[in-house]
Amino acid sequence: MKIPRQIIIKGEKWKIRRKTGLKHEKKVVWGLCDYDTRVIWLERNLSPDQLMQTWLHEFNHACIMELHVELEDDLNEVLSDGLAYIYATTFKMELK
Repeated sequence: MKIPRQIIIKGEKWKIRRKTGLKHEKKVVWGLCDYDTRVIWLERNLSPDQLMQTWLHEFNHACIMELHVELEDDLNEVLSDGLAYIYATTFKMELK
């Protein structure tokens, strides 16, 4: 699978961008989902497995947002991470 440069979720365009040195609240992170600008940020320096897991995780955050579901932060993280793992392993997703 190739990570796209943009996707449409429920009619809304989301951009996917790569960047080195992503931080959230002063912590280094592998990915960010910017709800205000509808941009999914992915750390540039990840292994293929890390990148796939991060891409799917952030994609889940974007989907949850577009469904207008409000979840507590911990639940949002667990759900996004768990679904990312399930997608990657069930569909044997790899970067190409």
